[in-house]
Parts: sequence; structure tokens; C-alpha cells
Amino acid sequence: MAVVWATKYFRPYLLGKRFVLRTDHHALTYMRKFSDQNSKLLRWSLKLSDLDFFVEHRPGSRMGHVDALSRHVGAVIQENPLDKENVRREQAKDTFCSKQSPGTYRSKQEIFLDSDGILYKRKSNGKHQLIVPETLISEVIKENHDPVYISHPGTKRTYDLISLRYWWPGMRKSIEDFIKNCDSCKWRKKDNENIASEVSDLRGQFRKLEARLKEVYELVAKLNRKSHQRNKRLYDRRAKVRKFEVEDLVYLYNPKMKVGLTRKFFFPWIGPFKITKKISDLKYEIVIQNDKRQVVYINRLKKCYNQDLWKPKTRQKTVKQPPKRSTKRSDQDEESELQFRRFLLEITDDLNDPTTCETLSDQTLDIPSPAEQTLDTPTSERTDPNYSPPTTPKSRRELQITRAEPPITRSRTRIMSQELADTQPT
Repeated sequence: MAVVWATKYFRPYLLGKRFVLRTDHHALTYMRKFSDQNSKLLRWSLKLSDLDFFVEHRPGSRMGHVDALSRHVGAVIQENPLDKENVRREQAKDTFCSKQSPGTYRSKQEIFLDSDGILYKRKSNGKHQLIVPETLISEVIKENHDPVYISHPGTKRTYDLISLRYWWPGMRKSIEDFIKNCDSCKWRKKDNENIASEVSDLRGQFRKLEARLKEVYELVAKLNRKSHQRNKRLYDRRAKVRKFEVEDLVYLYNPKMKVGLTRKFFFPWIGPFKITKKISDLKYEIVIQNDKRQVVYINRLKKCYNQDLWKPKTRQKTVKQPPKRSTKRSDQDEESELQFRRFLLEITDDLNDPTTCETLSDQTLDIPSPAEQTLDTPTSERTDPNYSPPTTPKSRRELQITRAEPPITRSRTRIMSQELADTQPT
């Protein structure tokens, strides 16, 4: 930025001539060599493109004469504005200096005397500070604050400048008092102190608000306690002490109402129950007639004076019995049983006839003859070349064969005859 400003200021003298630009900023040597430039560097390069110059880097340690222009002039040319004889004479009269027991320059004490007999304060960096007596303090501050090349710095800059060479007790406080009384600083410099107006003093307003809220809170708490005491006194006038003893009968208040009932026909007090235990003055344990226990508050209890209403019930365990089969028989069942017995009688008569048994045996046992049995396997030998396998027999569902009664076998006929003989009278 300094290069752009300087070349713009001296442009009439630099245009058309080749010159050397010396700087301690090494990065400027690459200003015309790299391609990745941001927008700001690109604009500066365009402004410098009309000039013919060469950038040369020189370290700051080799440019002390240039640094003197930007540094404090008094720190460069001014050695010591005070006379040594005057300083030694005033140090001998000063109270602080006379109380010190200084050492030599070679000793390690903090305060020492130089070869001219002047008191100094030792510093670790080798730049020792001259101890200024009280009579010369104002002169030292004036020499480092009022000159034109210093231009009346503030408290911090004045303190930093003086502390390079001088020291005395209460140094910062003396500098602040001197600058506050400087007439030139009051004329030219802006007052940096914030003026606290009535509107901007928020901290003070918050403190007042906090104090006011505290007073209001204490007043409300006092009135609240007073109101509680008054309400308690009025309540105690109508209130009665309610006490119960163990074995007393009481009613229990239960305001819960079932859905569908009206308040007119609803009874909120249930019971009576018996008190079995006094837990406290406000809590009691009651027992229901079926030995169920419950802890309730005293406000839900009301005394029962009729002792005859208490009738405890004993719990009985209910045993579930299997359901009994009904022994009643309908008319339809009796008719079916008669039909079945008639059928058994008919079968028994047929079995007593030998011709019927032979006929039944031939009908029921359908055994094929050995001559009709043929093997239908892939390896079987057939004499008829035009043999074709019979069709697949149809199933009972396809033939739609239904039976009114189960099939009669030899074992079933014996059972039926035995049952029929048992039923006939002897």
C-alpha cells in the first residue's frame, strides 16, 4: 500500500524513467512474478504497470536511517537533558535517595552508584534507569511531553517514553496529574471519558430499581403473612376439632360418581368402616367389612354412632366345579334309539338264518379268483400284443357312493347281537 501511495504521489517525476524500489518487505519482490493474484493485488499491479521499476529487498537492520523518520525523534537524538551536577546535588537533598544504601556498578544490588556518584536503578536488559529526585520530576515530564516532535502524547505513551531512561516512586500517578493539568492537551485533544447522563446511567437506574423491588417484595411478604393469619383466625372460628379412637366406626367420603347417575340420587358417604390404627393426628387406617385396609385423611371421615351396623364378613374361597352334564333326554333322542334297536333285531334274525349268512358273506367278501390276477409292471410278459392297461378306477367321491349306515362286519354283527340279547326280557 505504501508503494502504491508513493508512486502515485511522485508519478510526474517517475513516469518514463527506470528507478529502483527498495523495501524491507520481501514479499513485494514476487508482485510481478506469481499469477495467482487476488482482486486487490491485481488492481495494484495494474496501477504500477505504467512505471518502469525494479524491486530490491533490503532488511530492516540495514535501514536504520529510514526507521528514524518513523520512530520517536527524541529517543534517537536526545541523550540526557539533565545536568549531572544538578542531578547529583538534588539526589543528595532528596528524602528517598538519602534513605537508600546503594552498591557499586559491579554489585548485584537493584540500586547502585555509577562512577560520577549518581543513583541508578538496575535493569536486566542493561538499560538502567536514572532515579529522578522529587524536585526534577516536573522537568523530566515536560521534556518528554511538551516538545513539538513529541506532540503531547497520552498517559501511556508518555510513561513508556520516560521509563526508557528514568524512574521514581509513584511515576505513573505523577504523569497522570501532569497531563490532566496540561493546557495544550485540553485545547486540542478530544475528551475520551464517557459522560454519564441521566438517561445513559443504566447501572444507577438498575440499582434504584433493585432497591425498589426489594422494598416491594418485603412489603408484599408482610401483607401476605398478615392475610394468612387473618384467614386462619376466621377459619378457626367455624372449625371444630375432629378426633377418633381405635375401634370407632366411621363413614368414608367418596365423591366419585358412576357414569349415568344423577347427583340427586347419589350418596357420597359410604360405610361404615372401623378404625384399626391411628397413624397421626390427621391420618387413620380403616378396615372394610371384608378385611380390606386403607389409609385416609381425617377430612374424609365422619363418625358413626350406631355400633350395630358393623357386620364383618368372612372371606370364603370359591371352588370352581366342572359343569354337570344334563341327564334330560329329548323325544328325538328316544325315537332314534328305538329305530336303532329295531335295526339290531332285524339283523339278528337274519344272522340266525344260515342261508342269509352265506349270502352276506358272498356279498361282503369280494375276493378275485387267481386266474383273473394279472401283473401290470414294465417287466411283465404279456402274451397278447394288443394289450392295453385298464382305465384307472374312480374314487368314492367321483362315484358319489353314500351309505345310510356304517358297513357291517363280522365283529360288528357279534356286538350287535350281544346288545340285543341283553335288552330282551328273559
